[in-house]
Amino acid sequence: MSNKKNLIRLAYIVTEKGCMSPNTGAFEHIKNGIHELSKHFDLVTFLPNNIQSYKSEKTFDPSKKKIWYKQTGFWGMLRDLRDFIHNFNESKKIARQLFSSDCKVAYIRVQALHPLPYILKKKGVMVFLEANGLQFENRQQYFRSSWLSRLYRPFERFIYEKVEHVFFVGSYGQYWNLKKNNWSEVENGIELKHFPSRNSPPCSKLPIKLVFLASLTKHHQANLIGKALYSIPKSYHKKLQLHLIGDELQNLKKKIPSSILTIDHGFIKRSEIGTLLTKMDIGLIPGGPSFNSQMKFMDYAAAGCVIIGANITHLINFYEKYGVLFFKNGSAQSLSENLVSILNGNKDFLKNVNNLESHIKKHYQWSQIFNRKAACILSIYEMK
Repeated sequence: MSNKKNLIRLAYIVTEKGCMSPNTGAFEHIKNGIHELSKHFDLVTFLPNNIQSYKSEKTFDPSKKKIWYKQTGFWGMLRDLRDFIHNFNESKKIARQLFSSDCKVAYIRVQALHPLPYILKKKGVMVFLEANGLQFENRQQYFRSSWLSRLYRPFERFIYEKVEHVFFVGSYGQYWNLKKNNWSEVENGIELKHFPSRNSPPCSKLPIKLVFLASLTKHHQANLIGKALYSIPKSYHKKLQLHLIGDELQNLKKKIPSSILTIDHGFIKRSEIGTLLTKMDIGLIPGGPSFNSQMKFMDYAAAGCVIIGANITHLINFYEKYGVLFFKNGSAQSLSENLVSILNGNKDFLKNVNNLESHIKKHYQWSQIFNRKAACILSIYEMK
C-alpha cells in the first residue's frame, strides 16, 4: 500500500459503548474493520472512552418487578429525550474533533437515536454507515414504554436515506427497501488463520458432537435446543454430546436432558474457537432475527461443521444452495427431526459440507469483506 500521505483520511466512528466489550461479535467486527480499512485509508478512530459490559444491555427481564412510573410512556419519553440530547451533544463534539483531524469521509457504526450521520452530512462530510440489525427494534426491546417509540423506525430510515452508502450486515437492505439506491448487503467474516484443517469429516463417528456458540441473548432462541433434545427418543441420547461455547449459558445447560453429556466450555478467545470447532460435528442455529447475519454461522462453516439452522430469511438468501439443513423456525420438533435423521445414518447432506466450507473461506475472510467496502467507498468518493 502507498504512503499514508497519499491516502484519503477516513474517520472510523463507534458511539455505542456496549460494542467495545471484548466478548462480543460486535467487538470482533470493529477490531477487524479498523485493521483492514487502515490498509486502504489514513484511518482516524473515534471510539467510546469507557468499555461497558454487553451484559448490561441484554439482561432485560419482563418478569422482573419494576418501579411503576418507569413503565409509563411519559417516563419513556423523558428517557428518549435525555438520550437524544446526549447523542446530539456527542455528535457536535465528534464533528469538531473530526474537522480538527481534517477528515472529510466517515465510516460510522449505526446506533439508535443518534443524529451523528445527519449532522456530519450537513457539514459536508461524506458518510458511510455500517448497520447491524434493526436499531429501532433493539431499542424498543430494551426500552418498551415511550410515547416517542413510534418515531424510532422513521428516524432510522431518514438517516439511511441521507448518507452516501449503507452497508447492511445481513439482509436488511431487503427489509428497508430504500427508495434511494445507496445500499448493499454484506456478511460477517472469519480470520482464516484461526481455522485449521479437520482431522476427520463431521458425523463420521459416535458420539455426534453438537455445538452451540453464543453470548446468549433472547433472540438466539436457545431454549429450543433443550426442547428438541427432549423430543428425541431416549435411546439416541448416548449417541449425542452437546458443547456450549460462550457467556451466560449455564441456565441453558440445566434445560438439557441429563442423559445427554453436556459440556460448558464458557468463554473462549476468538483465536481458540476455530480449533475447538473443528472437533465438532454439527453447529446449531436455533433461531435469530430474520434478516440478521450470524457470526456463529461463519465460524461453524469455516470449521467444516454440518449446520442445522432455522429457516430465517438471511440464511436462505445467502446459503440455501450450500447444504445447510434448515428446520422450521421456532419448531423444536422440526429441529429434532433433522437430528434423528442424522442419527439414523442419513449422510446425503455431507456432499455439500465441503462446498460450504470452501465458499466461506474463499469469499468471507474479513480482509475480503473490507476490501469490497473500501472499493465501494473509494468509487463513490471519486465520483463526487
